[in-house]
Amino acid sequence: MSETNTATGDKPVELTTPKGGAKVQIRPYATARLRKATRGVFLKYASLDTAAFKGKSEKEIKEMNTGDLTKFQDEIPAEIVNEINEATIKYMVISVDGKTEDLVDVCLDMRDEDYNAIIEKCNEVAGETDLSEEKKTT
Repeated sequence: MSETNTATGDKPVELTTPKGGAKVQIRPYATARLRKATRGVFLKYASLDTAAFKGKSEKEIKEMNTGDLTKFQDEIPAEIVNEINEATIKYMVISVDGKTEDLVDVCLDMRDEDYNAIIEKCNEVAGETDLSEEKKTT
């Protein structure tokens, strides 16, 4: 598998899949659309804990950590991984072998090893671009 990692710049990250040899271009950063889509998948299985607001002033509520306000169901379906992976492809993959349309389907029709390589690279790029400079050095 060959790749060019330019995640810190504006140029697409290039990846050649390990089995099929597809040439994949990936955005060099995680988009806001991807973050919103990923968050949305998790929020489908969460509820707002309104009891956490009881007895608190407006200022105290505004200062609360959103994690303190959210409750997840006891079980979250494992299928959310597939939903997140599809969103990852939709919002991070620019092209596959020059194709720019129906990229989720194009990637899903690949060998599993190639699909997984694309997801892994997208997650790596997203992780690199999400970290602050301080976190990158620690």
